[in-house]
Amino acid sequence: MPAREPEFELEPIDDMAYYQLSLAEKVHLGWTLTWPLMAFAGTMRGVRFYVGEPEWIGPVLSLLVMFVLGPWVVRQVVRMNFPSFHLAVIRHGSLDYTRAMTYKESLPVLWLMIWRASIIMAGTDLLSSPVMGSMMGLAFAGAVLLILQIYWLNRAMTEKIYADFCLVIRRAGADRGEGVYD
Repeated sequence: MPAREPEFELEPIDDMAYYQLSLAEKVHLGWTLTWPLMAFAGTMRGVRFYVGEPEWIGPVLSLLVMFVLGPWVVRQVVRMNFPSFHLAVIRHGSLDYTRAMTYKESLPVLWLMIWRASIIMAGTDLLSSPVMGSMMGLAFAGAVLLILQIYWLNRAMTEKIYADFCLVIRRAGADRGEGVYD
């Protein structure tokens, strides 16, 4: 009978939890994840206004966000150096941190953020658009999304253990060894 390899704990003691970030750091992380998608949504509303509303545009734009723009944003944010912290990826079977995330890894992170936000955003958009108009409704929905990102989605993103990896927050200068972030 072959010997089993020991299972590794994915949350080493020196990792920092999301609740340890200051409000300014949470806002910075939330804004960095939110603004590209808000800019894309605003641009597409303008394009729809001038081009019209063909039936195919909604599904095509949704697929573009889900499989191209969204994963790219997630991978870029993981690679970013924030002033006092950064995100890192720990893969199962390894205790090494890496700053590079694959496309396949970015999809579940994006899915977690999209499905949670879409439930609340759909209600916000339905309630705000008739009252405030299309562009004001978009601005209101964007503000709600940023608040959700700061207080709920980022914490869920960094506390979830995905199938093959987990995301952790690391304070700047807390690197354990050389070559880990290559």
